[in-house]
Amino acid sequence: MGWWPSKLCVLLNLVIELGFGVVDTIVAGLILSAVNGKGMSVIVGIVVAALISWGVSTFGIKYFNAFERYTWIPQVMILFIFIGVASPHFDVHTPSASTGTTLIGNRLSYVFLSASGPLGWSAAAADFYVYFPPKASRYAVLAMTASGLILGKLFVEFLGIGLGSGLSLNPTWKAAFGTSTGALIVEALSPLGAFGNFCAVILALGVVGNNIPGKSSLLAKLICCKSKD
Repeated sequence: MGWWPSKLCVLLNLVIELGFGVVDTIVAGLILSAVNGKGMSVIVGIVVAALISWGVSTFGIKYFNAFERYTWIPQVMILFIFIGVASPHFDVHTPSASTGTTLIGNRLSYVFLSASGPLGWSAAAADFYVYFPPKASRYAVLAMTASGLILGKLFVEFLGIGLGSGLSLNPTWKAAFGTSTGALIVEALSPLGAFGNFCAVILALGVVGNNIPGKSSLLAKLICCKSKD
């Protein structure tokens, strides 16, 4: 596309990365505020999440790799605990209330909403794959990228669908969701007591971990836009 026209693509991807960053930090702030019983305001929670994201993404790829290499382990453990606690309240039997073209439209909307995440990451991937050895297998890179995005995305998507389905059956979940998404997550983990709050904090930090690659990519694009070097 050339040097200057390609800046339009960069600008569009910057908007996507900023949008993801805003959503991620807000969700993390909502969870931290709900765990604290609203003693911590949502704004403070957002600032905490943003500062952690900024710190790891600003001080170099070395710290980014170290953080991302290990943070997924407790996240996956907590998500399986989450399944064990919350899944009995999922509604897997009630059919959709929509029919016909409305149902088709809703499904298409959800498909493209779900696809927006991986599509947004496609441009960011180039900012990290430059660190791969030149002789790295393109097929191995493709397989690792596709499996990581698909498995990670579907796993959390199904949990979110389960939480949404449980709102109609569980009045406490519905009341919590009326407060915030973070309050719903904390409420779903509430049968575990203090350990459930600990799990919610780990999930909030996981949201921060999801935010760091976007921040690093955003910084890289801003630097590249200023110089051809």
